[in-house]
Amino acid sequence: MDSGACEMMERYRGLSDNEKKRLEHDEDRLLSTMLFNLMAFMVMMQMEKVEIKRKVRRLLGKSHIGLIYSQEINLLLDKVGQLNANDIDLKQLPSRQVNRQSFTVHCGTDASGDLLFLEVRDDGLVLRTVSGAI
Repeated sequence: MDSGACEMMERYRGLSDNEKKRLEHDEDRLLSTMLFNLMAFMVMMQMEKVEIKRKVRRLLGKSHIGLIYSQEINLLLDKVGQLNANDIDLKQLPSRQVNRQSFTVHCGTDASGDLLFLEVRDDGLVLRTVSGAI
């Protein structure tokens, strides 16, 4: 089982800087979706609101999620005191979304422009900066 993790780390080390950023961006999106759904489940199970905030803030700090995705979690944390039962709709995991592809592109006509991520989705194209802003 350890060999699988070592192989994955070797593949990660072999990626270009652009591909590493894209992979880290995808990981942040997955982690934020998991935290969002965890909060929804905790609210549904009627846990103490103070306990929900404490647990989620602790996990958010340990996960080192980027600013764009952590903002969404923090906004939900601010509202958690007013939410009950099924007030929070679960988010679909990015790994379950249909045929989304991501490419690294540069602004301008050559590779000296700013790096962006182009996501091809069923409903359109999305350009993201390295920091995750759309």
